[in-house]
Amino acid sequence: AFVPSVSSASRSSSRAFMSTVDDKTEVREYFNNEGFSRWNKIYSESDDVNSVQLDIRNGHDQTIAKILRWIEADGDIKGKTVCDCG
Repeated sequence: AFVPSVSSASRSSSRAFMSTVDDKTEVREYFNNEGFSRWNKIYSESDDVNSVQLDIRNGHDQTIAKILRWIEADGDIKGKTVCDCG
């Protein structure tokens, strides 16, 4: 039977690929669970936030208020829809 040889470079490339897949899975799992929970606390109306989350929430609110003032000053918002993508 023919058994192809596998070079050490190929094995190391395979390990790097598997590591990347595992990293992607780990990141996906974080953002689908704990990360989403933290994001939801920040952007919900919950009072159950820590000081860092509150700073992020307040900074986001200030940014939105500033952008809305810019749009209003330009006078070209009427009839348009705006999406806050975080």
